[in-house]
Amino acid sequence: MQRQPFEPANLDAGIKTFLDDLTESGSVGFDSAPVEEMRALFVELATHLDAPNAELEAVSDHQAPGPDGEITVRLYVPKNARPNGGALVFFHGGGWVIGNLQTHDSMCRRLANHGGVKVISVDYRLAPEHKYPAAIDDAIAAYTWVCGEAEFFDIDRKQIAVGGDSAGGALAAIVSNELAKTDLRPAMQVLIYPVTQIIGATLSRAVLADGYFLSANDIKFFGEQYLSEPGQALLPKVSPILHPDLSNVPPALIVTAGFDPLCDEGLAYAEKLRWAGVGVEEIHAPSLIHGFANLTALSPAALSAVEDTAQRMGKALKRQSRSKG
Repeated sequence: MQRQPFEPANLDAGIKTFLDDLTESGSVGFDSAPVEEMRALFVELATHLDAPNAELEAVSDHQAPGPDGEITVRLYVPKNARPNGGALVFFHGGGWVIGNLQTHDSMCRRLANHGGVKVISVDYRLAPEHKYPAAIDDAIAAYTWVCGEAEFFDIDRKQIAVGGDSAGGALAAIVSNELAKTDLRPAMQVLIYPVTQIIGATLSRAVLADGYFLSANDIKFFGEQYLSEPGQALLPKVSPILHPDLSNVPPALIVTAGFDPLCDEGLAYAEKLRWAGVGVEEIHAPSLIHGFANLTALSPAALSAVEDTAQRMGKALKRQSRSKG
């Protein structure tokens, strides 16, 4: 898929107003305040800037066993969920440092409602308190537990997808890669503006280094908080695009945004998967920025892109159900 040139005139009007407001308020990067303060600000942003959702059938929290204690997961059951149907195990974004179940509550509700599948959101451990590999260890543990509890959740073990946005997209890709040749291989991976390499020199990272919500300094800061030493950035369990063998990973739905510094690495990951023989479907939102799935109240295009993602995921899981039935 080819992206459009980075022309400011192509930026979504609602998103432009949001970015202008950030500039006028003197807002600076994610590294400008203590981590706990940035976490609280992210909760506030996500709560106020996401569009309302239709009601769900049920929402409940559960505890999954993890490598360092229990992991809280939140189950979203839409009213149109099929008995013994599909599910998405979701990992939130936030650079492995910020974000939680609350920041992505609205997003998960929307994915469940418009996908017609149950969504199980994972509250994995965050850096810098818990550096690599804590997040990926929790992600694999939570996904494995959901697979083992498929009957309890009334989901089809063969229709469990993994997904996430930003750093959560990286976790979903890594879970897919690590389990690709096991009987726990996910049904598909849904990667929403994913981080596919922590250290990277792409055109989108260079051109969009500042002024588009996620900056080059933010990316550097998150990487430093997540990793114990820089060399870990070259590990496939950190940067999934560096995995040496992607030939058996699940089919992917990859979402990219035209004004996201991570755009090019998302497109490159889609291409690498295709070269490995993996089925890839892409959604490109040319006028949007990184994090748009948390900004749906500001932009009809952002809302439409998230709904489209959910619908395509739901259809893909239904196709798998029919093909295996």
